[in-house]
Amino acid sequence: MGVEIIEKPKSVSILLTLLDNPEGVGVRSLIDKVGGSATTTISRLKELEDAGLVSHKFIRTNKTWSKCITLTEKGRKVAELLAQIRGILGGN
Repeated sequence: MGVEIIEKPKSVSILLTLLDNPEGVGVRSLIDKVGGSATTTISRLKELEDAGLVSHKFIRTNKTWSKCITLTEKGRKVAELLAQIRGILGGN
């Protein structure tokens, strides 16, 4: 998948949220931060991972394991460009 991945709903929000949280974000927290349906966010995460823009790892919190999503190097570069565009256009 090429550039069309960032045209899909929630892709830009996910990438920018991860850029703002370089240590990574748990899936549930990411869903809360980007809003919308969990189904859309989870589907988009899979597509972004397939495109090499995000990766996941499991971290232990208390007695459970949580999935933590982070940007890949490629994803960070794309997210930084999106942040520049957001700055030029005056988005938040």
